[in-house]
Amino acid sequence: MFNGWDLCHTTSPQPKSADTLPTEFSCTGTPQAYQNGSLWLRIPAQDLPADIAEEPALLVHYSRFDRLDVTFLYADGTRERQSVRNGDFAGHWRIGGQLEFAPPVRTAPLQGIVLHFTRLASQDMLRLRLTGRDEAASRTTTLALWVGGALTLLLIGTLYNAVLAVSLRRQFPLWQAAWSGGMLLWGTVWSQAHLMLVPGLAGAFSAQLCSALACLAITCATFSAITSIGTHDVPRLVRRTVLALATLCSLLGLPISFIRTGPVDLLAAIIGVLLMLTMLSVGGCLAFAWRKGSPEARNFATAWIFPIILLSTADFVGSSTLFRGGGPQLMVIFAAAWQTLWLAAAASRTHARLRQEH
Repeated sequence: MFNGWDLCHTTSPQPKSADTLPTEFSCTGTPQAYQNGSLWLRIPAQDLPADIAEEPALLVHYSRFDRLDVTFLYADGTRERQSVRNGDFAGHWRIGGQLEFAPPVRTAPLQGIVLHFTRLASQDMLRLRLTGRDEAASRTTTLALWVGGALTLLLIGTLYNAVLAVSLRRQFPLWQAAWSGGMLLWGTVWSQAHLMLVPGLAGAFSAQLCSALACLAITCATFSAITSIGTHDVPRLVRRTVLALATLCSLLGLPISFIRTGPVDLLAAIIGVLLMLTMLSVGGCLAFAWRKGSPEARNFATAWIFPIILLSTADFVGSSTLFRGGGPQLMVIFAAAWQTLWLAAAASRTHARLRQEH
């Protein structure tokens, strides 16, 4: 949850004011009954390196809550509280899907930090990181450059595939344009770049929209891959089954994305399994068609090798700390950009060869 540690917590089934901090915290067990109320987390300062304690910057990578109050406690009794809420992140949002809280520098040492979440959807999905202020600024700048580059590649891929669909008059480039366009929107919303234009979308709605866009994007990618393969390369029943599975991802994923109470983690796991089954089914179709000599299947399989390896190993390499804190989400954007550009280049070579033969 926080730099690899479990934090002490206390909860309330009803929302509470952040003006009065709790006096008792439990450092064992799992928080319960907080989705419609309050969840308090305490970060002890004695466990922090001296350079971080002097000029702390707290990074929060999850925003499915109604309100977050962060209170910095100092040894001289001074308190510094900073708050964000749905629709108003003020100056705390940063590119890379994170919120930053950095209190004024004081001569008194930092004693602790208390976080107060109102109507948090899931504490298991919450990612916190405490670092020095200079390090946080460096992370934000690097993430902004990486996110900007990846989104630019996705924009190019989207436009190119849309033009290619008109030129070739085939389905798969259009579905590919829909996939890359969906990932472009997903990356823009996840990174919070859209808040530069519409700051009122800050918070839970944007996080839920990301989940919905991810389900739609996987559906479009599946239709792109399957429609690129000739009907003689994969049995018709198999094609229809895989497309039905991809459609189910969106039919179930869209309403589940906007659920904020109840077994949120379980529902997310179910959608994750369904998405994985869809990807495996697409991979099986591509492998079968490749063996039968389909050049389209070979192109799609080559394009998906890197993204699948990257996403499959994300949970085993501590990806939440990679890419300057961008984690698996940034890996997804780069993987989507790679896949989109590779397929665009492959389609261009095929189109050029057909024109030459004609």
